[in-house]
Amino acid sequence: MMINPPSSAAFLLLLLTPLAYPGFFPHDVNILTACAGSLLLSLAIMFEQRRSIVLPTQLLTVILALFAIQLWLYGSDHLLSVSTWKLQTTLYASAALLFTLAISIPASNLKWLLQLYLLAASLWAVIGLYVWLGGTQGQALKIGSVTLALAPAIKLAGPFNQGNIFAGLIGFALIFSHWLAWKERKIYYAIAIAFFTAMLFDTLSRGEWLAYLVTATALFIALRPSRAEALRCFIIPWLFGISAGLILTHFSQPSLAGTDGISGLVSSAGASMEERLTIWATALSIFLQAPFVGSGWGQYAPQSWLAAPAASDLMNHLGLSHNLANTYFSAHNLFLHLMAEGGLTMLLPVLWGIWRLLKTTCRLIRRPHNIRICFALAATSFIIQSQVNITFTKPLPLLLTAFFAGIAMAPALRRNSRRLHATSPILASAAIITAVFILWATPVVIQWFAAERALYSFDINNQESAKKLANFANTPRTGAIPSIWIAYNVATTGSHSGLLQWVIPPLRAATHDLPLVATYQVLFYSLGGTGALQEACRVGRIIEAQHFVNEKNNQAYQDVCNGKPLEHYHFGMH
Repeated sequence: MMINPPSSAAFLLLLLTPLAYPGFFPHDVNILTACAGSLLLSLAIMFEQRRSIVLPTQLLTVILALFAIQLWLYGSDHLLSVSTWKLQTTLYASAALLFTLAISIPASNLKWLLQLYLLAASLWAVIGLYVWLGGTQGQALKIGSVTLALAPAIKLAGPFNQGNIFAGLIGFALIFSHWLAWKERKIYYAIAIAFFTAMLFDTLSRGEWLAYLVTATALFIALRPSRAEALRCFIIPWLFGISAGLILTHFSQPSLAGTDGISGLVSSAGASMEERLTIWATALSIFLQAPFVGSGWGQYAPQSWLAAPAASDLMNHLGLSHNLANTYFSAHNLFLHLMAEGGLTMLLPVLWGIWRLLKTTCRLIRRPHNIRICFALAATSFIIQSQVNITFTKPLPLLLTAFFAGIAMAPALRRNSRRLHATSPILASAAIITAVFILWATPVVIQWFAAERALYSFDINNQESAKKLANFANTPRTGAIPSIWIAYNVATTGSHSGLLQWVIPPLRAATHDLPLVATYQVLFYSLGGTGALQEACRVGRIIEAQHFVNEKNNQAYQDVCNGKPLEHYHFGMH
C-alpha cells in the first residue's frame, strides 16, 4: 500500500469540511469549504501523478458542452437567482474535476483512501452520538461561533443538518468495512461493521436503508462468502449493530422510545409520500417550461414557488391533492431535479454516465478481489438513495460520489483517453486557481459567521445591535436571513415600523436567493404594512398557490387584494 501524504491529507481535509459551519444556515459555507477541499485534493493528485494524467476526451467533451449551455443561460438573463447558479456551477465544476482526476489514481493508493474514509466516518459518528445522547444538554455543539453539530433531533445526524445525509455517508463506510473485513480478515473491521450498522439504524433513513440493502446484497453475491465468512463479515456484526442501535435510541435526546419515534416515522410514510408526489409534480412542471435546457442550475427552489399553479393542475388531473407542509430546495429525486434544472441536455448525459457506472459495477461483481468494487457500490448506493431524498444536493456526498465513480470506472475510461504530462506552468496555473478560490471564499465564509453572531445578539431596541445586523441586509445571500429577522421582529413587537420600507429591497432579492416560507411571509407583511398593496397582493397569491396544509392567512391575502389594509398576520407553518 502506497501512502502519498499530500493527497491523503487533502482527502482527509475534504472529509472534515462538514465540521465547521454557521448553524443558522450551513448551505453556502458547506459548498464553499467542500469545493476548496476538492480543489486542494485535485491539486495534490496533479502533483503526484503529473507524469501521466488521464483525460477522457469523450467525457470531457460532454462536460464542456453542459457548462457551455449553462453559460448561455447565464448570459441570456434566464436565471432567477444568479448567486445560487454560481454556487451550484462551482460545485458541479469541482465534482467534474474530482471525477476526471480520480481516473489517474493508482490502485496502490486505494486501500489507504478506504481507511481514511472509515476514520473520518467514525469521527462524524462520535460527534453525532455525543450530541444525540445529551452531551450538549440539547444544544448545538459549538467551538466559539463555529458549529460542529446541530442540536439533537429525532434522527441521528452526525455533523450534518439532516439524518439522511449522514445515513448516505455511513452507508459508504459500511460497504468499505464489509469488503475490508472479508479481504483483510481483521477483527476491527467486523467491529466497524457493527458500529456503522448501529449508526445507520439510528438515522431512521428509509432511503439509505434501501440503498444499503441493495448494495450490501450485491456485495454479498460478489464475495460468495463461506458460512464462517458470512457470520464474521455480515450476520454477527449486523446483529450486534442493530441491538446497539436499539439501545442507543432509548438514551437519545430526544428519546425515540415513545410513540413519536420509530412507530411515528412508519405511520407518517403515507403523508411523506403524498408530499413527495407534490414535489415531483412541481419538478415536472418546471421541466415542461424549458424541457431542452432547463431553468438553470440551482434554480429549482425559486422556480418551485412560481410553478405551484401548474403543479396543482397536474395533481388535480391525476386525482391527487396539491398539499405542502413547507417549501423544499430540491425535487427529492435526482432525475426529476436534473430535468427541472438542466433539461434533457443534462438528463441524458447523466443517464448515459450512470449506465456506464452500472455496467462497471456488474463487471466488478464478478471480480470481488478488485478493490474498485467498493467505490462502484458506494456510487451506486448514492444513486439509489437520491431517488427519494435530497442527498444529491449536498456538497460532500456529491463530490465523494463523483470521486468514487471516477476511481471505479478508471480502467474502462483509460482505454480511450489522452494522457497529459503536467508541466510546471500547468501545475503553477492550477495552484494559482486554487489559491485564488480560497482567497475569495475565505472572506465570504467569515462573513456568514459574522452574520450569525450579529443575528444571535440582535435586539431591536438596541441601536448598536440593530445597526450591526442591518449592515448585512444588503449583502447578496448573506443578508437574506438578517433581513427576514429584522422584519419579523418589527412585526411581532409592533415597534420600529419604519424599518419595513428599508428591508423590502433585500427581501425581494431573498425570494430568489433564499426562497423560504419566512422570506415570502415577511415580504408580504412588509409590503402590506407600508401600503404597497398591489405588490403585496401578488406575493400573497404566490403564497396562497402553494396550498400549505397549515396556512392561516388566506383571508389576509384576499383582504389585501381587495384594497383593505393588513391588520393581522400569522407567521410560521404551525
